[in-house]
This record gives sequence, C-alpha cells and structure tokens, in this order.
Amino acid sequence: MKKEVKIGIGLVFLAFYVFLIMQFGKVFVYYDDFGYLSLSYGNTVPDVIGSNYTLSQLLIFMGKHYFYSNGRLFYLFLFSFLNMIGGLAAVQTFMATSVLAILILVHYVVMRHIKPDGWRPVFLAAFICLLYGTIGILIQRLGTYWYAASFLYVVPTVTFLVLAVLYYETIGEEPETWKKAVCIVLAFFAAFSQEEWLVAVIGYICMVIAWKTLKKYRVRAYDFGTLAAAVAGALPILTSPAVKMRMDNNSEFSNLPFIQKVMTNLRNLMNLFFSSDNQNYLAVLLMALMGLGAYMIWKKMKLPVLNIVYLAFSAAITVYLFLKLNRHVLGAGGHSQAMIWVLFLYLIVTAVQVIRILYDRDQILMGMIFLAAILTLACLVVVPELPQRVLLPFIYLSYTLFGYLFCLILLERKSVVWGLAGLVFVAAVSIPNLKNIYRGYSINYEVLMYNDGVIRDAAARIRGGEEIKKLKLYQNPDRLCSCEMVYDENFKYMIYWMDEYYDLPSEVELEYEPITDLGAWQQTH
Repeated sequence: MKKEVKIGIGLVFLAFYVFLIMQFGKVFVYYDDFGYLSLSYGNTVPDVIGSNYTLSQLLIFMGKHYFYSNGRLFYLFLFSFLNMIGGLAAVQTFMATSVLAILILVHYVVMRHIKPDGWRPVFLAAFICLLYGTIGILIQRLGTYWYAASFLYVVPTVTFLVLAVLYYETIGEEPETWKKAVCIVLAFFAAFSQEEWLVAVIGYICMVIAWKTLKKYRVRAYDFGTLAAAVAGALPILTSPAVKMRMDNNSEFSNLPFIQKVMTNLRNLMNLFFSSDNQNYLAVLLMALMGLGAYMIWKKMKLPVLNIVYLAFSAAITVYLFLKLNRHVLGAGGHSQAMIWVLFLYLIVTAVQVIRILYDRDQILMGMIFLAAILTLACLVVVPELPQRVLLPFIYLSYTLFGYLFCLILLERKSVVWGLAGLVFVAAVSIPNLKNIYRGYSINYEVLMYNDGVIRDAAARIRGGEEIKKLKLYQNPDRLCSCEMVYDENFKYMIYWMDEYYDLPSEVELEYEPITDLGAWQQTH
C-alpha cells in the first residue's frame, strides 16, 4: 500500500475521531450513571463523598455489586475507575476512542481479506465511519450514549475483535508464547462483560477449534486454555446471586415454558430489529443484501434459482418495510404474526447466503465473526427484557460484513464510480442522523451543565452552613436525545443516586421546569 493511501486512511479516521470527541463531549451523566459514579448503585460504601472515592472503596463496591446488582464487574469497574482518575472527561474520551477502535478494527479485518488497489482503501475507511451514523437515536441513547450501558455493550466489541483476529491467526501454526497469553487474557475479559458477549466469545472460540479439527490442524493445550478462560470470564455473570433476583422481578416471563419463552421473544426480537427505531440501519442492510443477491447472480454462483429467489425476497422485504415504517400504509404498531415468520425466514435465508459466499471466497474469519454476531441475537430468545441496546453487538459486528460487501460488490470493478455510489447512499442515510443527534445532545448538554453548576454550588454552600430547601433547574429541551432523568415518569427513585453523586442532602428539593423558549433561556443563562 502506498504511503499516500495510508495517510489518506489515517486522515479519514482522524477526522471522524474529532467528531467522536465532539459528540461524546456533549454526553452527560444519565440515569444509573449517577449511581456508579458515586458508588451508590445497589449498595453503598462508607466515607465516599460525592463522586470522589479511592481504589479500595471502588473494589469494595464492586465486590458487593456481585451479590446485590449483577456480575458484570470488569467493564463497570473500568467505567468507575476512569471517572476516579480523570473525571467525566476521561470517560468521554475513552468512549470516543473505543468507537474509533471498533471502526479501525473493522477496516483491518476487511482489508485483511480484500486488498483493493488505488485509493479504494480510503473509500472503505470513509464507508465504515459513515456506518456509525446508521444507528438510530433510540438505540444510541439507551446504549452508546448512556455510559453504564456503553461500557457493557460497546467497549467489549474492541476486546472481541482483537481476540477474533489474533486467535484466528493461530490456526495452522505454533504461535509465539506472547500470542497464546494474549489470546487467553482477551478471551477472559471479552467474556467477562455481559450475556450477549459471553455467548459470542465462547461460540467464536468453539468455531475456531472446530475449524482446526475439520482441517486436521493440531488442537493444542492453549486452545482449551483460551476456551477455559472465556468460561471463567462468563462465570461471575452467570453465577451472581443478583441474577435470580432479576429473574424473580420478571416472574411472569420466567415462569413460562421454555418453548413459549422462545416464541414470545422471537416475536419481540423481530419487532425490535425490523422497527422504525432501526430503520436507518435497515436501509443500508437491505441495500447491501440486494447487492449481494445481484452479485451472486452476476457471478453465476451455484444454486442460481436460490440466488434469484433471494434477490426477489430481499426486494419484497425492502418494499414492505418502506411501506410499513415510512409510509405507514400497512397499519401502525408491530408486525403481524404471519409477517414475523416471514421476516424470520428472511434472516435465516440471509444467513445461508452470507455463509455461502464467505465460504466460497474462503473468508473464514469473516464468516466466524458473522456467526458470532448471529449468536448475540440468538441468545436473546431466553432473556426477560429486550431494550433497544441489545441490538448493538450485532450491529457493530455486522460492519465487517458491510465493509466486505462494499469491497466485493462496489470496488471489485476497475472504477471508482461504484465506490462513490455506495458512499453517497450511506452518507445520505448517515450524515443527517449524525447531525441531528449531535445537535440534540449539544443543546441538552448546555442545560445539563447549567444544572450541574447550580447543584454543585448549592452543595458547597450547604456544607458551609447555609440552609437551602429548593433548587430551580431545567428539563432537557430535546427529550429524544436524552436518557432517563429524575423528572421522567417512574424514574423519581434515581434522586437517591443524584443526591449521592452531588453530596446533596436528601431534603433539598430539585424542581425542574421545562424550557419553552430555548433562545431566550440561552440569553438569560
């Protein structure tokens, strides 16, 4: 690769990193973030003042967290630890860096398989960065831009992808000792995150071991050591006493027979994945899959009837979702039961087609990552809750497939026209979404920082002996770009975490007023 191309790739990622720093710089603390950053979520630690605590206090908190909250200890520890050493700015920078690392790793995985010539790798970098803008706001605000969730759903993507590349590269060779050790450590920490990731990690390691066996490569002790490390990382999550308490809180679901649980969640998952909350991602996904169908026909791959049927199937699903989600001519609400089965069948056929082309092109690593992404969705059929953020692991891992198809379909021909066409389409979907989300969080951040200053000033004055009974604060102007706040319905209980975070006496009332004229508010505040 020419030096100029490497510089071009670097500049693309650098420009997007600047955007990510700006975006996360506008994301404040929400919901149980207050609890984790004051060591008051689920249990309390003596002598913690506000969001200031020591490492020993943090370790005590995490020990109790296993028994009273959940076993997702490592990444939540990392969240609170970063705040301890660098405040909110350290958390914001770390999250921006984590998202960038995911995109760079996706680019690396794709480039490892296809090496497009000329400036095409730069187009690929831009394409992958723009994919980030396909994630809808309801998924982002309940996942990526809610720190307690993002450390569980987003950050482990980095650990998983590094593990996936390094461990795959051990196939057919006797790796160096350092690589064995790194794989074992990564397997432990990738699984020591949350349920979707532990299933993906263990499943991926089993796939590599199975592939080694199939190809008659020697399966060595470190392979089983890597698998054992992943299982060890999963155990704290699965054995936490708090898991049973969470299931008891969802007794209606937990008491259902297994088959009924699966059927219930399959319907809910299809409605979630194929919903308006996910329509930007679906637009790019369906265009890519129709392109895949056309490519398989063009290349005259085996089972031509299946390829033709698949292209028609993809086009029909695209038209249906456009009418359902954008034109609302097929009725409001979720999909009918019959349509649920059609959508599920479409995903099954899609998985078959994707695996077919990846296997045909000898893209085994890509295929294993894709199957791991499917596992993150498959394990959801037995969980009691399905918030929008559960789609994030699949979405981030699917970027490798998108990047591969972009190279395969749009960059294979000796013309930049195809690459530019793909970029223009993704940019048209992505950039308006990125712009709207950034604007919403920027407006809210201005208000939240004003409120933060008022509360901190009042807390300091109270510690100095002044008596304060009530504080006048303001609600977020853009509710769409805001995770849960104390004034939201059914979330008044989070006032306890806020009082702990600000070291504010509980008798002080926080009175939030809506902002009717943002411009006038900005001029007076």
